Amino acid sequence: MIEQWKPIKDFEEYYEVSNLGRVKSLTRLVKNKDGYRLKKEKIKTLSKTRYLQVGLNVDNVSHTKNVHILVAQVWLSNPLGLPEVNHIDGNKWNNCSNNLEFCDEKYNSKHARTTGLCNQNGEDSVNAKFTNQQVLEIRALKYSMLHQDIAKKYGVSIATMSRIMNNKSYVTCTKTN
Repeated sequence: MIEQWKPIKDFEEYYEVSNLGRVKSLTRLVKNKDGYRLKKEKIKTLSKTRYLQVGLNVDNVSHTKNVHILVAQVWLSNPLGLPEVNHIDGNKWNNCSNNLEFCDEKYNSKHARTTGLCNQNGEDSVNAKFTNQQVLEIRALKYSMLHQDIAKKYGVSIATMSRIMNNKSYVTCTKTN
């Protein structure tokens, strides 16, 4: 793919984004303590957080933007007004325009799960408090101990314990009754 550049909406005089996911500042005069100086065109350095981000500075005000969103807004059409941007290949560092698509939250979440990017079940969940083995042990206690006693033993609320025992949480674990 040949790299092409387009202005970034609301920053047209200052920055452009390419179809390959790079951002550059444009040559312009910037005010400093001595008056003005010529700031030459420069490819911006991207910071890695959850997604690649870039700081766009205008009049001493910094605006941090996710690069994939800038690329999508400039290079993709969004006739349905979908609110999210999905990385088709699942690589959040690949911000080429041909790897991005607008979508809704439901599709984006489903895509993450089906491609294995986001396994939110059982012990693989980022919020997991227990291993799958511990959940099996908890479920085995369902009929021999009070829920409140099991909750206290494992340091969680009765509601959490109830969800585990009724297979509402940790749904990938083997069910035991």
